[in-house]
Amino acid sequence: MKCSLFLLLVTGSSFFATSAHAQFAIAPVAGLSVANGIYRQQYGYTREHTRAIRGLKAGLLAEIPVSRTLHLQPALLYSRNGFSAVPFSYDNNKLDIRSIELPLSLAIRTAGPGKSSFVFNAGPFLGINTSAMLGEIEASKPNDLVKGTYFGGTMGIGFAGGSGVFVRTDMQAGFGDVMTENIQVIFLPLQASISVGYLIRAKPRVSEQTGKASTDKGTDRTK
Repeated sequence: MKCSLFLLLVTGSSFFATSAHAQFAIAPVAGLSVANGIYRQQYGYTREHTRAIRGLKAGLLAEIPVSRTLHLQPALLYSRNGFSAVPFSYDNNKLDIRSIELPLSLAIRTAGPGKSSFVFNAGPFLGINTSAMLGEIEASKPNDLVKGTYFGGTMGIGFAGGSGVFVRTDMQAGFGDVMTENIQVIFLPLQASISVGYLIRAKPRVSEQTGKASTDKGTDRTK
């Protein structure tokens, strides 16, 4: 139910983007992530024993104007979560989770579109686990080891140039355990990432261009 509501919210935001008079933009984005997490099992809290794993983070991000400096930013991202070198029953174990993430952030710019500015963003995200591996054991289905979906929160800061190129850093955390009940482990994913992208802004509607041209002609006749 929660998953359906979140997807409905993202879809509604995208619909708003197509009907908004302000300029809508979409951006390919790619970067590197460092993932770790809060890990616990029956014989104790072993957070200090985990090691981070690195991965690729890439996908598409949309920017939907709400006002001159306030935007909604839904995204579709490939992501990697997990940790390495935690002793479950043997050494050098690793939990490797591959996911599709659907964040929906509220972004605040320090300047309007087309100008260089800092960008601050925060919001929830939905993660959909697509594969999982524990040590040398790869799950035939992701939900043999991890839950199908999970929720979390993300926040970040970035810098956007006037040309559309931007760089951003993000921190995110899962709000609950992602492991299934039959795995005697509790794991809350944490991740930091840095990425670059390029905003491609939609062209103004033809009707808007025509209206502007007509107004300009009317002004010329007045002169």
